[in-house]
Amino acid sequence: MAHAHQLGVVHRDLKPNNILVSPDGTPKLLDFGIAKALETTDPEGDSISVTGESPMTPSYASPEQLKGQPCTLASDVYSLGLILFELLSGSWPYSQKSGPAHLVTHCVLSETPLPPSRQVRRHHVTSKPDSNIVVTANRQSRPPVGIDSLAQQRSTSSHALIRTLRGDLDNLTMMAIQKDPARRYTSAQELLNDIERYFAKMPLRACGDSLLYITGKLLRRHAMTSLLLSLIIILSMGGLFALRSIQRKLYVSEQLQSIIQLRDSYQTLKAFHSATELVRKFPANTQAQELLSSVTADAHIDVDWDGTEILYRPAIDPGQPWRKLGVSPYQGKVPIARLHLCFRNPGHEDVIILGKIEQEPYFPYEFQTRLKQQYSAPERMQWVPANTETKIFADANKYTIQDAFYIDRYEVTNLEFQEFIQQGGYETKEYWPDFFEDGQAVLFEDGIDRFRNAVTHKPAPSTWTDGKIPVGLEEHPVHGISWYEAAAYAKFRGKSLPTIYHWYAAAATYFAAAIVPQSNFASGSTVPVGKLHGIGPFGTEDMAGNVCEWCTTKTPDGFHFAIGGMWSDQGYMYADLAIRSPFSRAIGAGIRCVKYTAEVPTELAADRRLERPNYEQVGQAPNYGSQDLFDEFYQPFYDYDRDDLKFQCDFNAQKFGYPCIRITYKPAYETDMEGVIYLFLPDARKFAKPFQAMIFFPGASGLYWDELETIEPFDFQHNGRVTIYPVYWGISERRSPQFTDGYPRKDPTYDEAIRRIALDYRRSLDIAEQLPDLIDSSKIAYYGYSWGAGLGPLMLAIDNRCQAAVLHCGGVPPNRANAITETSNFFPYVRTPTLMVNCKFDAVFPKPAQEAMFLNFRLLDASQKKYLVYDTDYGHCAPREGHVIQAQKWMDQHMGIPQRISP
Repeated sequence: MAHAHQLGVVHRDLKPNNILVSPDGTPKLLDFGIAKALETTDPEGDSISVTGESPMTPSYASPEQLKGQPCTLASDVYSLGLILFELLSGSWPYSQKSGPAHLVTHCVLSETPLPPSRQVRRHHVTSKPDSNIVVTANRQSRPPVGIDSLAQQRSTSSHALIRTLRGDLDNLTMMAIQKDPARRYTSAQELLNDIERYFAKMPLRACGDSLLYITGKLLRRHAMTSLLLSLIIILSMGGLFALRSIQRKLYVSEQLQSIIQLRDSYQTLKAFHSATELVRKFPANTQAQELLSSVTADAHIDVDWDGTEILYRPAIDPGQPWRKLGVSPYQGKVPIARLHLCFRNPGHEDVIILGKIEQEPYFPYEFQTRLKQQYSAPERMQWVPANTETKIFADANKYTIQDAFYIDRYEVTNLEFQEFIQQGGYETKEYWPDFFEDGQAVLFEDGIDRFRNAVTHKPAPSTWTDGKIPVGLEEHPVHGISWYEAAAYAKFRGKSLPTIYHWYAAAATYFAAAIVPQSNFASGSTVPVGKLHGIGPFGTEDMAGNVCEWCTTKTPDGFHFAIGGMWSDQGYMYADLAIRSPFSRAIGAGIRCVKYTAEVPTELAADRRLERPNYEQVGQAPNYGSQDLFDEFYQPFYDYDRDDLKFQCDFNAQKFGYPCIRITYKPAYETDMEGVIYLFLPDARKFAKPFQAMIFFPGASGLYWDELETIEPFDFQHNGRVTIYPVYWGISERRSPQFTDGYPRKDPTYDEAIRRIALDYRRSLDIAEQLPDLIDSSKIAYYGYSWGAGLGPLMLAIDNRCQAAVLHCGGVPPNRANAITETSNFFPYVRTPTLMVNCKFDAVFPKPAQEAMFLNFRLLDASQKKYLVYDTDYGHCAPREGHVIQAQKWMDQHMGIPQRISP
């Protein structure tokens, strides 16, 4: 072959059948029928024909041949390497040697072979003359030769054989079968040169040129000469060096494991600090560098005040000292975590805000104008920039606050409200809005009389003692005041009460998991303002808990919103809505003012109905759970023609950097878009086929982004289960202007969108059943995250082919849909054993929403349903211990553990 390569001839079909050995032991190379001169090789490559036929033998063809790319001399080297691999190990490096060409191709392109020594050890069984025949893809092939038989044929022991293969022969063979042609020997002559070096006990090109390796080869060639010197060196230096090396490796191993545990439990800031220190001590350790990268993000922080010092501390532990990040303009790494960021300049008060750092850093404020605007803000007020988006709980719409505004950093204290009283606030009619009750006007004097203390007959909050601030509560928030008193106080200060839209914009309740744990909920009384450091993304404090806060927005029947929750509430009330009569002076309602920079738009100043979910009503309808209702009304809406199934598989696809199978199919509804499914397969060398599977339903981010969302589905793939990832209608590459968000609504367009998504889910199960060689369709689990967890009960009810289900951060949605797509209507029809994994401080699905779902799985007994709640600062994503480890245990319990065939 080396001679042919010197002449520029590429054989292109090297295999054992084309090599004969004469009686005197001389090998003869045959069949140059498809060989080509190098300079005439087809520039378009050696592609497989339309009929699926190919001039080469797929099992011995190089990856570039299988991909239809041009052949070089290195293509023959790859084939020679496979032949050498078989000669050395008596086995095949891939899981599939014969069978359909597309399966062989998939194995070659996606699997990474083990070196011959490890391959031999893997098949450490004793072969018998009448070995069973292994059936693969409807063809018969002999199993790997047992190591004992192989060693006996070579007149050696199995352990000696492994030692012989380990090292030089492993490296030589693996270099020959590299998937990248540039990393192989460039010709048969180079391969031959290394083989000759091996027999001469010279250093091999395949083993590199490290000093340690070359020295070792020379010492082995002159073993007797160097023996005494080696003994002296070993005795004098080896012991100490080995001890230090072992200690260092043990320390690094322990630190790496600790960092992984911290990262996987979402203690990313601690992981960041530990990884930073480990990289500082061992800068060449690539695993430490990779771990550091996994808990950091690139950031560009350029505030409009050069030289600003930027510091940070963990939002969930504000008692920690500040750490310096850098100086503005700052460009570099930041830890992925919920952080308090501090911007410090001499002569100015520190500006402290909450930041959520992700892989693509997102800060809900403008760095370019943040400090100048804040430094010029009224005293004890925070600046909220223009065009801040906000969402109201239980409202499917998003609102944009077009104009910047200022909001009080703290709730109004008793001492501040006392100034209002002392300066004649109750007597100054200009401060007060008109009084109304039950639609009827109330005279100013009669309205003020309602606020008088029973003992002193002077106006004061209902919570004061004899009209005076209770001792020690001067810096506590004032409460026990009506909406009218709150509005008058705001006017006295030259400010306003916020609309609920401005309040939610400043509160940013999607940060609840970082704010609520540092706030005053589920306690016995108020605390001084600012004591707990429940800081928001615009620098406000205590918007969660302590006292709820009056808003100017009212309902059509005259009630006003008082939101944010009070000290005796549970934390989920931070994002929830509540109303009170404007004359109510019950405990718990206080004041936070705003100062507008422009007139409030009419649509934001208008009345608003109270629309909030009553989770206790779930399951209370008279016919809730009726099987007749399900059979006659719900199920038919999601039925389809299961026989009309057409799909195609691309076995050479890539997604998320992983090899996968991309399936396209005809959807079960009228559309111009083809359906798409991605299959991520386990390692066939480690797990037995057909594989168990997990069908994934992501969160709603795919409705807004072109890329698919991933919540570690590959943890399931690596543990022996196929990840089935349908691209549901409306997300990612199948996005549609007809469906731009996942919020339930009573709208036929929403009903049709959910029907299509459900049919994509069912079609995915149909296709899985058509791949019996890959997927065991009797062992498929459902895994839904967020949106996928909320819709999970509907999917499981209309199609019960899954044997287990995991709902990660799901619950009853705050918005209602029509009956046919209202997910809570499907809870009592779920028959699949279901694990719910949730978070205590989830602002999307608060705890009552979670419980309402779990309690209405009426067909599941205690062994078939489980509810795990994690107290974590990542409010809408449980720790890995829950959404991966516990999820896998649940699947193992109800489907069995995936069958391993090797470690």
